[in-house]
Amino acid sequence: KTGEAAKAGCRDWPFAIVFVLNVGVIIALMVRRLHKMQKYQLDALWGIKSVTDPDNSSSELLSGDDTRVVIGIALGMALVSVVLSLGMVKLIVAYARCMILFVLWFNVGLSFAFAAYGFAIGNFFVGIIGAIFALLNLCYARAVQHRIPFAVANLRVAEAAISKHWSTYIVSIGFTIVQVVWVVVWALALLGVANKISEENPSSSRTTTSSTYKQSAGSYVAYFFLLLSFYWGLQVFKNIAHTTVAGTVATFWFSSESAGATGASLKRSTTTSFGSICFGSLIVAFLQALRAQLAESGRQDGSALACFAECILGCLQSIMEYFNRWAYVYVGIYGYKFTEAGKAVFQLFHQRGFDAIINDDLIGNVLGFAALGVGTCLLLLLFCCDPSAFQQAHPDLYEPLVKEWHNLYPEIMVQAGYWYA
Repeated sequence: KTGEAAKAGCRDWPFAIVFVLNVGVIIALMVRRLHKMQKYQLDALWGIKSVTDPDNSSSELLSGDDTRVVIGIALGMALVSVVLSLGMVKLIVAYARCMILFVLWFNVGLSFAFAAYGFAIGNFFVGIIGAIFALLNLCYARAVQHRIPFAVANLRVAEAAISKHWSTYIVSIGFTIVQVVWVVVWALALLGVANKISEENPSSSRTTTSSTYKQSAGSYVAYFFLLLSFYWGLQVFKNIAHTTVAGTVATFWFSSESAGATGASLKRSTTTSFGSICFGSLIVAFLQALRAQLAESGRQDGSALACFAECILGCLQSIMEYFNRWAYVYVGIYGYKFTEAGKAVFQLFHQRGFDAIINDDLIGNVLGFAALGVGTCLLLLLFCCDPSAFQQAHPDLYEPLVKEWHNLYPEIMVQAGYWYA
């Protein structure tokens, strides 16, 4: 049974309001810092002279020329990464089977090389650990080889959807740029807060290269909320793109005429579904911020307990990110609340018998670009929801897709009511 669209209105709107306030506070802190340092910091940004804080006679680490070089290199690397990502998408789709095989066996070869290096340098512990991982990778590669045609079929359908709606690439790149801007804005806000804290907490020791400060409990709280704000912003901007692509591919699935789908999906993601995106992103951001503070505590104090807690939080973060991955797909398709979306996704897979398929996705090993990755993820859910709609809209893509699904999972397909002769 196909899911029903949610009622009109903004879902989880309190989280949207809190997020907007969060962004406003960070921008205000950035503006305050720039206003205080405008004569010094902005001159340095344009390469006029080195930076000197008006409240501190010590020079900053980067001169104006160095700052320009760093910014230029960062922008150049960002541009190159986008070009390479687009090239990799085309390469993966054109040679999908070869690329999946290459990545699969490259991991095996890398593991054996690591083991050989350990034995070669006389470190038997490294060699044994490497050999164990190499054997596990070898067993995994041999076990999943027969699933490659299935992965290729899903990948090609996803590529067809994304290629028809090439604006999804623009959305992915655009929100990547927004994330970069957010990092810069947040860093300037952090600099202002850090300087304010250092003024109120004089340095307890100073050398020619560094200073240490006595931190109050309030400063730790401030840093935690700054970290939370940082990760929350990154998660929200990433998940807006995720939800937009999901809505676009869903429109492609249900209709052969899907012009304007990306714009409509982006509008929903930034209005009615924005609160749901902020809600799920906040949970992951909280775990990330807490994990980051525990990691720093472990490095400073050498606490085994902090390392253990960080490991537990890392596992929880991975689970929550996996949950979000599917929940946002449902948010993008039907506009559900975040909690309703996650519950609906897993109920659908369980009822249709596809809960055994979720973990069999080989495509993630070779994808590095968000738009195509989200599209492939969405195919699993849409196939559970309404395969007949896809058959009517795109019969040329439907037949090879169903064939590979039935070849790999005949019992599950028959159980779910799908048959391919």
